[in-house]
Amino acid sequence: ARAEGTHVINLLNPASFSRSMPPQRQDHVLDFEPDDGRHVWIVLPDEHASGPAVYSVDVLTGERIRVHHAREGFATWMVDRQHRVRLGTRVEKGGFEIHVCDPDGKNWRQLWSYKSLGKEAILPVGFGKDPNDLYVLADWGQGRALYAVDLRDVDLKPTLKVTTERTLVSGRLVYSGKTGEAIGLIGSTGTAEAEAIYWDADRTELTGLIDQALPGRRNRVVSLSADEARYLVYSSNDRIPGEFYLGDDRLGKMELLALAYPKLS
Repeated sequence: ARAEGTHVINLLNPASFSRSMPPQRQDHVLDFEPDDGRHVWIVLPDEHASGPAVYSVDVLTGERIRVHHAREGFATWMVDRQHRVRLGTRVEKGGFEIHVCDPDGKNWRQLWSYKSLGKEAILPVGFGKDPNDLYVLADWGQGRALYAVDLRDVDLKPTLKVTTERTLVSGRLVYSGKTGEAIGLIGSTGTAEAEAIYWDADRTELTGLIDQALPGRRNRVVSLSADEARYLVYSSNDRIPGEFYLGDDRLGKMELLALAYPKLS
């Protein structure tokens, strides 16, 4: 759709897949092209090879161009913060392999392999601001935890970022809009999204102050201004179906903005 919400079109018209059955999964948006605001990168079966490729799709016309070819055995792809395909997961009969390339797209190599999706699984969740920093969920002696790995290190020595009390099967990083750095993790147990965990001191302080102001609730920062001075909080508990609060860090105040379900209040 256009920015104002008009001109909604189907980007993945099944009729366009004339040589094969439509892919079962057509909603894996991998990235957004930042320059023009009208192209998204979507993972779809490669029309000329087996396995998924990455396509740039025009949200106004539905036209798509392949930007990353399929590779034999690879099932998933991941981009870095500079909008480059950098990582893929290869599925073999004996298990799974994590492969990565250098920022210039060369030197594809295997980082790790594992046999099952259980305790030994190594799950990449995103790249840092530095394109050589990769964050993974793994069980390397601390239970399931988030680690940062410098891809330039031949030994791939992990640095512990945060531990989790719940068993997470996937996750996504939280980035600072002001610095571009990874500052936290929102994980998933497979059935529910876990609360965000931060290792950034400023964000930890902010969420602590919000919890003090709204005790006995589940409070979630859903949006921040570019300078992170203003923020939007969604707050709820078993008795309060949901409220949005607008906070201003410079003024040191937070006010009720809207009810999520006004007819239930």
